[in-house]
Amino acid sequence: MDAPWTWFSVKTALVYMLTASVFFALSGVAVHGLGSGGWDIALLSRALFGLPFAIFIFLSGPKAECHWNSFAILLRSTLAVIFLAMLYFILEFYSPGEAFTLASMRPLWVAGLSMAFGLGSVRFVFWPLSLIGIVGIALMEGSRISAGLGFVMLALIIGFLGGLSTLAIDYCRGQSASFMTLHLTMTMLIIAVVSVVINGHVEDIPVLMQSKRDLFLYSVVGLGGTVYQIFSVLTVKRVGSITGSVIALMSALFAWMLGHLI
Repeated sequence: MDAPWTWFSVKTALVYMLTASVFFALSGVAVHGLGSGGWDIALLSRALFGLPFAIFIFLSGPKAECHWNSFAILLRSTLAVIFLAMLYFILEFYSPGEAFTLASMRPLWVAGLSMAFGLGSVRFVFWPLSLIGIVGIALMEGSRISAGLGFVMLALIIGFLGGLSTLAIDYCRGQSASFMTLHLTMTMLIIAVVSVVINGHVEDIPVLMQSKRDLFLYSVVGLGGTVYQIFSVLTVKRVGSITGSVIALMSALFAWMLGHLI
């Protein structure tokens, strides 16, 4: 359900989208830089390092009504956490360009699901812009993009999760971006702690934290991811989930550039 466009909303949304894209890409590249440290530990670091910032933004912003047990909020936070967990898992094995190429399919999923569920119409301009972006990413990665059933399945799953989590934002009416970010971060912390314990990686945390390089990368994952969440929600609230989902395409471009530069 895209909101009506005005010149002011377009300019504001563009700033939001650029900010969200850059920090999402930066956070993802940092996860890739950690190597095989474990997607669950990366998710835990994203929650731990991002939580203080999320709390500060929430407390310093305007007071708004908070519905902690809202089904829409719970669904959105859970789907977004699972989406991030899968992205972090993929980043352990694929380059940032390849991983974000998978995640960049989100706009098509958002549009497709929106049409399938009868949630709203899709502006014609959305399709050529999305296809141009996807083709551009594919051309940049070229032969480096992995082929095979596994890659296709990951693309389908992460696209579906990303699409649903983005659409869910449209139904979190009356909830501020800062509250939604805090809710997601706390949900992420719970899921990450459970995952680390189940996977038996608790003893790995002190060892990883001894490295200044890894500690820096973990902080980038947490802070960058939190900034991304805030501005992603602001974008969707400004222009709707379908247009806002183009953040995924822009993030893929920035991830490709950062991956090659770094």
